[in-house]
Amino acid sequence: MMDDPIVEEVRHTRQRIFAECDGDLDRLIARLKAADSKNKDRLVTIENVQKRASTPKAGT
Repeated sequence: MMDDPIVEEVRHTRQRIFAECDGDLDRLIARLKAADSKNKDRLVTIENVQKRASTPKAGT
């Protein structure tokens, strides 16, 4: 299996964040939800994907 530095970084970050929550899933979920609410404009939703897919592209 090939080592992928990006995958390794994601795994390390995930472990660090979970450790910062003392291994408590409820705290992790609360942290993730708080981050989501601060960055609503950056969230990908199925509705936005469907809207974008149905919008004609310029020049076509």
